[in-house]
Amino acid sequence: MIRMTTVVLAALVVAGCDSDNDVQELRNRFAIAANNVASVAIVDAPEVIELSTPTSLTLTADGGTENFASQASWSSGDTTVATVSDSGVVTGIADGTVTIQGTLGPFPASVDIRVSSAPLTDIIITTPDPINECGSAVVTAEGLYAADNNSLRNLNDWVWAVSNTPTIGVFSSETNGLFRSSANGTATITATRGGVTREAILTVKDNLQSIVITPTDPVVTTTSGLQFTATAVYDDVADQPEITDNVSWSVSNTSIARVDNTLPGKGTVTASTTGEVTLTAVCSESAALVEEEVRFSIGDPSIVISIEFQRGNTFNLEYEGIERTIQLNAMANLQDGTSVNINEDVNWSLVRRDTPLLSISNSDGSEGELTIRGTGRITIEIEYDTDSDRFDEDDSTFNTERITIDVF
Repeated sequence: MIRMTTVVLAALVVAGCDSDNDVQELRNRFAIAANNVASVAIVDAPEVIELSTPTSLTLTADGGTENFASQASWSSGDTTVATVSDSGVVTGIADGTVTIQGTLGPFPASVDIRVSSAPLTDIIITTPDPINECGSAVVTAEGLYAADNNSLRNLNDWVWAVSNTPTIGVFSSETNGLFRSSANGTATITATRGGVTREAILTVKDNLQSIVITPTDPVVTTTSGLQFTATAVYDDVADQPEITDNVSWSVSNTSIARVDNTLPGKGTVTASTTGEVTLTAVCSESAALVEEEVRFSIGDPSIVISIEFQRGNTFNLEYEGIERTIQLNAMANLQDGTSVNINEDVNWSLVRRDTPLLSISNSDGSEGELTIRGTGRITIEIEYDTDSDRFDEDDSTFNTERITIDVF
């Protein structure tokens, strides 16, 4: 009932919309109606920001994670200290403290933010030390401001760098502070902001025993890709964490298939033609190489390797005293590992029966329908119709199958 009332209120505003504020209010009310919002909050806001450094705020509803900042109305308590954009981006203008308010419909939320012109003096880097070989670790950095009572601030615009060995790639804006190892040893982590640079050493243990690739019996076709996963087996850790993004992937024949070796699609195999291929996952650029392989065939969804009856080649049915029809299904097992119904692509025929009370249909629209009028035994044969162009006959190995049914 509350949701319906809110929607009606939003609709009434339409007629009187003659300003940008009215339009924003209408958007806010529709956002509330759609999400049944009862309260809002500004979360993870920094206590201190720098001059001329835009900082985005997050406005959530009812303790959720969705960000409604772009749908809210924003205001600054003192625009001489800081301004705030329509989407909740705060920019410091002068030293001081300001109250920033975000309002979604009738629900306000506010936060006090201090603007400081104190320069960055040093960077404090924290590394989880040591980490597992071919593992991941989050490296954090805080800015130290000596002129601001040695305050520490969590910032998200560090420029990260890392020594070439033993890491996979370098830090980026997408993986800010995420370290990926590819060998045991030590790596030098560097964080830079403005003219301030600081280094830290991270150690990677020599503890990787093996890699497990899944799936072990994959179905890969020329029309669809498949994501492979690598997990680690360590000699001193009970857990087996996923390390798909940390290993180096390769295939034995790139003319048949390729594997994505870049984020975010690492370990995804796509094929251009059929054939056999070996996928390899490698960790360690050092002498102690750890790798695992999985060999599989690339299948073609247009090639049939066999045909069969869905219910098997022998089964029993019970005569219930009245005439009834049972649908039989012929299935084609394709080279890509899937199965499809091919009732219309095979010829249905009776090769043996000891009673005229059982019959099979081969007519258009009713292929494979078994009619039961009494008890007895019947043997039915299916054979692929070579006039059908559904599959590639030249490359397929079509066969003939028989099924025996006892009706009692």
